[in-house]
Amino acid sequence: MKNEAKVFVLIKMGEQQYMENLFYKGDVYMNSTLYYKDNENSEIGDRYEGATIIKNGDILKCRVHLEKEKFYCMWHLNNIVTCNTASYEYVPNSDDIKLTLDFRQYHNFGEYMVVVSNIKEFHRRINNALAKIGLTEDNQIVTYYNENDVEEKRISPFMKRSRYGHQNEIRYRVQTDSSEPLLISIGSIEDIAELFPVNCQVEIYARLEE
Repeated sequence: MKNEAKVFVLIKMGEQQYMENLFYKGDVYMNSTLYYKDNENSEIGDRYEGATIIKNGDILKCRVHLEKEKFYCMWHLNNIVTCNTASYEYVPNSDDIKLTLDFRQYHNFGEYMVVVSNIKEFHRRINNALAKIGLTEDNQIVTYYNENDVEEKRISPFMKRSRYGHQNEIRYRVQTDSSEPLLISIGSIEDIAELFPVNCQVEIYARLEE
């Protein structure tokens, strides 16, 4: 009897216009670390963004040129049994799983969401688009930390405070020479993703990951 489902899907939430641009045209819009550091939305902004060393709740050191470091942030689901935004059932005689996603409680992230089920292809298209303009990316699943630890802690660009742990975030990071946001186009992702409104339950089919 299977008691755990491992799948890997990525979810991007935002205003309808921008999610449609991502889905139909492949517009990937990357904001700077400084944007996230100063953003007043409590689910998006975090004054600890860019920190490299913290201790007992204090920021001791930050990275430089935060306006040139760009991020593309998404949710990831890769162990949905323990995720309160998803439930699942196995599809008989297949390697697929039917996911029921419910992100209604996160409506402040936006009106629509794009759910990407072919992650390898999504990565490939992002890297190809960046290569055409002479840029590269690195990506990692975010780990979460307690900023009030009394011991000095080193913070990487792929770490966030534990209060944001419910976001299950993955980040793509690109270093640029410009302080302007970075927009790349990876082409339509209609073949590897689906588009849904946030304010309802949705069902998708995804391939089980080993």
